[in-house]
Amino acid sequence: MKCFVAIACWCAGILMAADMPVKSVPYSGTNLTGPVIGLSSMGLMMGEPFNFVQTHISLYCVFPGTEMLVPEQPAQELKAIDSNGVRLRVRSVRLREGAIKDKRLRRVDVNIDLKDVPSPGARWIRVSGTLFLPLCQGLESLDFGRVELKENGVSIPVPDPIAVRRAQESNRVEIADMSKLETVTLKVTRQEGSARHAPAKEPGVEWKFMVYAEMSSENMFRAEDFVFHDLKGTRLKPRVTCHYSYNEDQGKSFLFHPSPRFVEVAVLYQGPSRIKSIPVDIKIGVGGAMPEVLPPPQEVPQPDAGAR
Repeated sequence: MKCFVAIACWCAGILMAADMPVKSVPYSGTNLTGPVIGLSSMGLMMGEPFNFVQTHISLYCVFPGTEMLVPEQPAQELKAIDSNGVRLRVRSVRLREGAIKDKRLRRVDVNIDLKDVPSPGARWIRVSGTLFLPLCQGLESLDFGRVELKENGVSIPVPDPIAVRRAQESNRVEIADMSKLETVTLKVTRQEGSARHAPAKEPGVEWKFMVYAEMSSENMFRAEDFVFHDLKGTRLKPRVTCHYSYNEDQGKSFLFHPSPRFVEVAVLYQGPSRIKSIPVDIKIGVGGAMPEVLPPPQEVPQPDAGAR
């Protein structure tokens, strides 16, 4: 099914009240003492044969601190209502770590999909409620121990530390029962031929390190980085040649020169998390009255190849 996007509003700021122009949020380089909620974009998603339309709203949240967003997607308490008083049903809210230059600040992108579009004549949409951000102070290390870099590859499963942590917090299992919990598997394969990302003439051997989480929920383990040491404890810093991300499975390829037979591998992952509650109350202008029936997308005329 093809989808088309009709942009209703594109800005980077906070709408302070209905029918007021968008104001920029000077969060970069300032001494913020609390969170700032801003608007990135709003659009209408239409699918053939135009029998459904939904509203997409992209917000951002900037706040001071060093905490990082973890992969959890907690239930959110957000509601949307248009200027006519019509409630717009929330389909989903997804969180994603955003980029920001100021290292004193953190940014989280908030993507909201509504099942409905504003009612005819509506001048704005108001999104309000509470945003719950799962944050952690830093990274922890999961030790996979000595790994042999073999031609035919190697797989090493260990108990999922996130599952272990949650089980211990809830007293769900005893230490002796940890083998019953979900696992995290490190898979190492050699990259050769067309699978190799480093230039063919560059010396060294390229190895792909992937981490697969067995837990299928969004509270799962996510590899953030890899740390390598040789058998004498010396830190190894191979060159990264590729990043991989398949849903929740994460990995990288590294070029080792020279390539050791054995390497000590540790994977960095998110530490214990806490929920940060942030109040949300933002009005988003939709640029005037919205038609009851949206027009079909227009074909873009292609220039004549022989035209000059």
